[in-house]
Amino acid sequence: MQPPADPAAEEHNSRTAPPRVPLVRRLNRRARALARFALQRINQYRAALTFAALLAAVGLLMFSPLLLDDLIFNSTYLLRPSPDAVTIQEPAIVSEQPRIAVLSGALSVPSALSGKARTGEALATLIKGGSARLALSSPVIELELSPQPSTAFGSEDQPVVVTSPLLTALEDATFETLTIHRGTLLLKSAGGRVDTLTEVNAEVGVKRKTAVRIKGSATFNGETVAFDATFGARIGRRGSSRLPMRATLRSGPLKVSLDGRLDVGNGLQLTAPIADIEVANVRTLARWLGQAWPSGAGLKNLSVHGQLEWSGQTISFPKANFKIDGNEANGTAALTFGGSKPAIAGTFACQSIDLAPYLAEHLAAASSASLLPQLKAARDLTLPMTGTIDADMRISTEALVLGSWQAGRSAASISLRDGQLLANLAELTLPGGGNAAAEFAIQGAPTIPNYTAHGRLDAVELSSLTSGLVGTPMVRGVGGVVFDLRASGGVGIDVLSRLSGRIDVDLPDGGAAGCTMKDLAAVAQSGADPLPEQLCRTATTLQPAKATISLTSGIVTAGSVGATAGGDQLRLSGTVDLVTRILDLTVAATPLQRAEPVGTKPVMELPPREVITIRGRPEALDILVHEQ
Repeated sequence: MQPPADPAAEEHNSRTAPPRVPLVRRLNRRARALARFALQRINQYRAALTFAALLAAVGLLMFSPLLLDDLIFNSTYLLRPSPDAVTIQEPAIVSEQPRIAVLSGALSVPSALSGKARTGEALATLIKGGSARLALSSPVIELELSPQPSTAFGSEDQPVVVTSPLLTALEDATFETLTIHRGTLLLKSAGGRVDTLTEVNAEVGVKRKTAVRIKGSATFNGETVAFDATFGARIGRRGSSRLPMRATLRSGPLKVSLDGRLDVGNGLQLTAPIADIEVANVRTLARWLGQAWPSGAGLKNLSVHGQLEWSGQTISFPKANFKIDGNEANGTAALTFGGSKPAIAGTFACQSIDLAPYLAEHLAAASSASLLPQLKAARDLTLPMTGTIDADMRISTEALVLGSWQAGRSAASISLRDGQLLANLAELTLPGGGNAAAEFAIQGAPTIPNYTAHGRLDAVELSSLTSGLVGTPMVRGVGGVVFDLRASGGVGIDVLSRLSGRIDVDLPDGGAAGCTMKDLAAVAQSGADPLPEQLCRTATTLQPAKATISLTSGIVTAGSVGATAGGDQLRLSGTVDLVTRILDLTVAATPLQRAEPVGTKPVMELPPREVITIRGRPEALDILVHEQ
């Protein structure tokens, strides 16, 4: 039995006990709790997304210099493998005048000596400050030597291309050093010619923007070329500018030293008031430069000292001293490339010219000092160089020497065009006195040359002339000679066998024959084999005389040779073979008729006529005397 309820206690319990919540309200409370939990989760993801977005913004801010740098470095021709290097894949124009283009290669700023990588800010400061040490690896560089038409930068024909700070530093030379490693240099000339230098290794140094030094080496046609050049600051940047320069170039075939200036703007032009050039062998140098020059005598030990100018494909020497093969000259010269073969033009004044270095090979087999034996022994007269070079030269000298033969003052002009040689001898002072003037032409070289020669000798001592030709003073006296000759052949014996033409001799004051009729008769009676010098111990005095000698295929014919000696009228006829040296001559002596006093009967009968025949070679003559 339960005790009776206490009203006061029930009222207290009703106040402190939680009230009972209906089911619907409880469900609403659970839903709201789940919603709050879901919202908390969503807020957590939103924070993560916000953090991700913030991280992306910070990354964008941090890497924006690199993105902006990519806009600079990654133009149409550059890639950026690292913050301190660019790779050139398409032509990058470094300079417009002269046009210098880097076709490929890698341009970089090597790491510091400490090995630590530089920050982008430090790298930019280094480049802008002009103290960067740049490196250009395996580049292919193209240089236009000839003038190029200028194109306005930013025009429709040439859109503006944003270059990199590295290339800007390269173009403006705002760096401390530039090292080029294993590069290739293409030298483009007019006419499409391209000369290639490989293995270009060089260092370019800039000193306070006032001087640039380029020192290094390259390989050209198998020869290593070492170069060292220093350029001063530019003067006049618009249109044209000048750079003071001093340079040396050394290779096996060539050594060059220059002190002058380089003009930039209309192509490249070099002016050097002081230049020194040394060439050990001109033929070797020509072959090294791509010209197919043949072997031969002479053209060695060339040195040039004086003024030099270079523009396009022409190298000129306005005033210089030239030495070659022991001969020395002062004058001017110009060498032009670009055509099918090089061309040289110049004016040279010499104290003495020795022809031996140029003719020694042709005359090596000759033992005689006279011309005809030497010409007969000449082995090669094809003149192969006539097909490898064009020339227009004027040469004067105080002495012309060939062995023991020495002439005085001489002046000549030489023109060589398309394998045809024309030599005009305006003046030649002969050894024994007198002057000569002649014109020589050689056509058809270098196969079988055709030779023509015509000219005259005035007041010449015929004894020296005949001694120089055949080794014996056959005729003495001062006279004149006019000749017109032609021949062909590649060797001396062929030239002699084909020699034709005419020679006219005039002794206006008389002279002397190489021997007397009495001597010839004495030799004939003795039966000995006389030598030419034995026949010339005495002489026959000659009155004024003229002679015409014709030549046909190497045979000399005395067609009209007459003279008056004492009381006799002499007449020479017959032939001489220049190749075999066989003589077939007849000398007739007829007493002159004496005029009798007026009114007397003239003497009609003359003394017997004396005729002497000479046959055989000079070393074995057969001389017979006939009296009629």
